[in-house]
Amino acid sequence: MSTETSANVQFSPLLEQYFEAVNKRDLDAILSKLSFPLRLINGPSERVLDYDAVKADYQSHWDDVNFTTVTIKELEDLPAPEKGARVVLHDVGRKMIMTVNYEYELAEDGEWKHVCHRVIALETVA
Repeated sequence: MSTETSANVQFSPLLEQYFEAVNKRDLDAILSKLSFPLRLINGPSERVLDYDAVKADYQSHWDDVNFTTVTIKELEDLPAPEKGARVVLHDVGRKMIMTVNYEYELAEDGEWKHVCHRVIALETVA
């Protein structure tokens, strides 16, 4: 997947792989990039999901008849000391622009794992 911005972000390869897996509906590839429990924050609402809940959450996205693809519009590193990136996404089928912080931690195996998905803004587009 290519981005529509030329920014060189530390986490861009991880996020590009993640969204490629989302668009292919490759649950195993997605789960390999996450750490559990996974925090999902949307405004004042916070959910903490275990492995099985995350699987069900992705399946519910894909079951939405309007879900098609998600493209990365912009990527930028989060300011230190945060580890991750702020991503502006276009959910093509559901006609939404989303700004989301993807936060990472270095796992014991030396791999960066996605630990928190923080929705900053949602906008409906035509």
